[in-house]
This record gives sequence, C-alpha cells and structure tokens, in this order.
Amino acid sequence: MVHKTGEEISPEVGVLICAVLGDAVRWLRQLGGVSLGDCVVIIGPGQQGSAGVVVASECGAEPVIVVGLSRDKRRVAMARELGAHLTVEAEKEDAFQVVRHATKGRMARLVMDVSGSEAGARMALELAGKRAR
Repeated sequence: MVHKTGEEISPEVGVLICAVLGDAVRWLRQLGGVSLGDCVVIIGPGQQGSAGVVVASECGAEPVIVVGLSRDKRRVAMARELGAHLTVEAEKEDAFQVVRHATKGRMARLVMDVSGSEAGARMALELAGKRAR
C-alpha cells in the first residue's frame, strides 16, 4: 500500500511512522484482535506505546489505559491527547487497582508491554484478565 505524503514529512520520518504504527496495528489488531469496548492497557508511553494508543482508540477500545513512570510526564500527556482514557504513574499509583476499578474487576482484555523492562512484563501478566490476549 502506498500513501502520498506532503513535503513536510521527510522519507526517513515517513518510514519511521509506518514502521511504528504498523507494529501497533499488527500487535493490537491483527494478533490481539482488539475490538469495540475492549479494555486495553499499554505499558510504556514511548513511540510504540503512543502508536498503540492510536490503534486501540481507532478500534473502539475502551478504556485505553497507559502506564508510565514519573519521568514520562510529557509522553503520558501525549497519550491522553492521542486517546488514552486513563493514565497511571507506576511509582505513585497501583496500576492493578486502577485497572480493576476501571473494568469493574474484569481487568484488561489486551495488554501491550512496550516498556522494555522486566517489571513491565510482570505487570502485563498481573493486569490481564481471564482469556486476555
């Protein structure tokens, strides 16, 4: 598939956007099957996490919850602008309790960990509900 871009987007930036957004589409929609009303938790508010917020939101996921660290304030703020319903600062809040409250105990239907940390991987398993992806 080819899309024409304006002159303001360099070829290098265009490739980066496609790669990052393409990963999020593959991980959340194609492999994860994200759908209308699914609770999606994204651990890690970097480029991949931001792309995940866009994809989850466009697929109708609700709530979309992003977990980051205190040092990620700007990235977490951007996640809200991109469509995240809730955000969690992992050092200050209990992500498990936030997700449990937001889902009325069902937990997340889909968790995407793009934190690159062992703690993020453990958290992903903790936040996933029954039959989660």
